Amino acid sequence: MLVQFNTLFRWREQFGYELAVGRGNLDSIRDGFEFNFAPPRGMVMELLGVDVLFREDPSWASGLLAIASEHSIYHLAHGRRFFCLLVLEDDSHLPGLVIESISVPGPYWNPSGRLPE
Repeated sequence: MLVQFNTLFRWREQFGYELAVGRGNLDSIRDGFEFNFAPPRGMVMELLGVDVLFREDPSWASGLLAIASEHSIYHLAHGRRFFCLLVLEDDSHLPGLVIESISVPGPYWNPSGRLPE
């Protein structure tokens, strides 16, 4: 998976090194996680071997999926579509696993854009 990330994000070009086990800084991945496409186009990122990744480094794998989720929400808010598709093993323990809790925005937000009285 890291080899594909190196290619997809032009990692060496952007950061001067390649992602490898132990060299997959999530802050750098968040910074490099950028895809330019205009509405109504969208993008689907298909991740293979996620079960293996979770067995090897569950914290890093959770962080990667949190970044993908954040990126999806960002694009949806801007009228674009970005989805991350996980291809899992038949006996995977991942379905139903909570990666990151998402809360409703604070009380100052409402759909009309007006502040509450």
